[in-house]
Amino acid sequence: MYSNSAAPEKIDREGIRRVFFNRQKDIRGCYEKGLKEDKELKGIINLAFDINPSGRAIDVSYLKERSTLDNEKVRQCIFKIVAESYFPKPPTSQYVNVIYPLSFNPKASKK
Repeated sequence: MYSNSAAPEKIDREGIRRVFFNRQKDIRGCYEKGLKEDKELKGIINLAFDINPSGRAIDVSYLKERSTLDNEKVRQCIFKIVAESYFPKPPTSQYVNVIYPLSFNPKASKK
């Protein structure tokens, strides 16, 4: 994760992790829908988004060159969940750029 603010050390990184932890079931649901179509679906998606001054994720996308999860439906489902989530408000009312990796494996999904 990184910030375009002058003080990136003030980003509530743990707060961002908590949001993803709390949305883990929803995100996993996106992946499990993809597994129904492709039993071998696995990979990493490096999400890229900005958190606006009110704490909402905007411009949610992914870093294609650093991601291996090859399923557009799963990616779009995850993008929607991230865009609907509330994140900690950035310091000094600035936008914060975030890169957040998610890893998926069919074996982990069966637990």
